[in-house]
Amino acid sequence: MCKTAVPPPKELAFYTVKQVAEHSTKGDCWLIHQDKVYDVTSFAHKHPGGHKVILDLAGTDATDLINQFHAHGVVDKYMPAYCVGHTSTTPDPATVAYRALGAQLEKEGLFKTRYSYYYLKAAWILSLLALAVYNRHTILGAVILGVYFQQIAFIGHDAGHNGITKNLRVDNCIGTLVGPLLSGVSMSWWKATHNVHHVVTNSMDMDPDVQHLPVFAISNKLFKSLYSTYHERIMAFDGPAKLLTSYQHILFYPIMALARVNLYLQSVLHMAINGSMSEWVALAGFWIWYPTLFWCPQFLTHFLITNVVAGILHVQICINHFPMSTFHGTPTKDQSFIQAQLDTTADISCATYMDWFHGGLQFQAVHHLYPRVPRHNLRTVHERLKALCKQHDIKYKVMSFAEANLETLRTLKSTAHLVNFFET
Repeated sequence: MCKTAVPPPKELAFYTVKQVAEHSTKGDCWLIHQDKVYDVTSFAHKHPGGHKVILDLAGTDATDLINQFHAHGVVDKYMPAYCVGHTSTTPDPATVAYRALGAQLEKEGLFKTRYSYYYLKAAWILSLLALAVYNRHTILGAVILGVYFQQIAFIGHDAGHNGITKNLRVDNCIGTLVGPLLSGVSMSWWKATHNVHHVVTNSMDMDPDVQHLPVFAISNKLFKSLYSTYHERIMAFDGPAKLLTSYQHILFYPIMALARVNLYLQSVLHMAINGSMSEWVALAGFWIWYPTLFWCPQFLTHFLITNVVAGILHVQICINHFPMSTFHGTPTKDQSFIQAQLDTTADISCATYMDWFHGGLQFQAVHHLYPRVPRHNLRTVHERLKALCKQHDIKYKVMSFAEANLETLRTLKSTAHLVNFFET
């Protein structure tokens, strides 16, 4: 009996990098991963990390971003169905070394979570909350609660990156617990903005984390009333924006002191359109337990003190990026992923005993390059990355906390002076 011949696999078409770049729209979205070409137009809205992350990469080589954000099993499971061809890319020596280091780190187990670390963190954070409740009608209680909000945000950051259990559902549950329920901030809002931030770091027209008009402008590119691809609207550089940005270096810390209030507002606005029932229930829970436990005649004063202390977190977020290079469009279109991230992100040097205070944000460049590395391994990877950059003559900016604050103020002041110059 003759066996039916199995037809040979269909040969994939070859596309040049330039041809792939032509497919860079919402209705025609291609990208490259490890020299294979994928048409992800229909997948973008299914992507758990948000469709804008995919659209921001349209027409580019997304190899490093895909590899660093996803475990191999995820890529192998979902991407083959969208493959339409292949191409040929030639990574520069620094990129080759960066990828090799990533593979070595994974081999050494530095991408694995040490759960005892998070058990201790949970105990520390719950102790802060208990102390805040015990002293709830005092200034000390307000200060402790502010520290609690700062510290629990780091857990939310880790969970939002699926960096605790590495299981999407479990980390989403942790995120819902520590985000809307225990701190009043929507995790779906945070993930929507933060994932885009990682893809187009410091892009004036694409990165929502540096689009702070009318209060801040870290680049004169924003003086042109740019169209924000994230917010899908013009960021008007109008009269109020000109006035506020003229004094932004003076207003920076006062605005950071109350920035947490904006998180509450942004969470509700985002959830009104995209919020799930579980997240709404969690957020409602926060606005029940928080005022119930801390209500007193001086509640408004208590609230302000708490949010001023928690505002330290917003300073920590800004100083890694505000003093660094800015771009228009997708940074990785014109340079390698490692170079783009190190141009736009700085690390903060600190003693090991201060790691608790910074919550991993002190190694922001490491985190941007290897986002799946858990927080407790970032210091080790930081040293390895410094050696790689020295070998390949890549600038890797590391500043002290004080230096980073001064650099941020200088950036804001220099841009403020440009506002005044253009007005005259």
